[in-house]
Amino acid sequence: MIRRDLFRLAGGVAAGLGCAPALLAATAPIGPGLVLYDERYSDARAFGAVARLDGARAVATGGDVAGLWYGGLEQDSAIGAIAGLTTYADMLVIAGLAAERRRRIVARIAHDARGAAVVAHHVERGAPAIEQRLAEAGAHWPGALWDAFAAAPGRGLKNRGGRGAPRAADNPGMLYSWMVG
Repeated sequence: MIRRDLFRLAGGVAAGLGCAPALLAATAPIGPGLVLYDERYSDARAFGAVARLDGARAVATGGDVAGLWYGGLEQDSAIGAIAGLTTYADMLVIAGLAAERRRRIVARIAHDARGAAVVAHHVERGAPAIEQRLAEAGAHWPGALWDAFAAAPGRGLKNRGGRGAPRAADNPGMLYSWMVG
């Protein structure tokens, strides 16, 4: 083989490998495939329900994220992105477990219902525009949150889900939504 042909072939292979992630992403399902939620909170239950309607595998944490993870989730090699709506402590545990797999939290939003009739949202990591969208969604913010996490280019955010009682009446405090990428 002539050296020129070898370089041409190597260039074609390199270009093909460079396009592979884009081609795989085009055929991948929208959004996270696994959703973890803290079932003690109505907002988290609504988030899990909306995700389940979109085809995600939604799992209640049962207050034991580490036990759930080591009980079988860490063996699932098909897990892509993971999203959740949990307490801060559970989010920290997930961050550590994700780090073991060389993954990290790419989005994090605080949802504060302490002493307020309206839940306040604060984006700590991720797109700041989500904050405004969640505020506009009002009591339906868990559905808007899922739509933001599951969004693909060209998919608009919808105002759905979260039909339950406001969290302040259910379990006041802070929740954190997050996504491991």
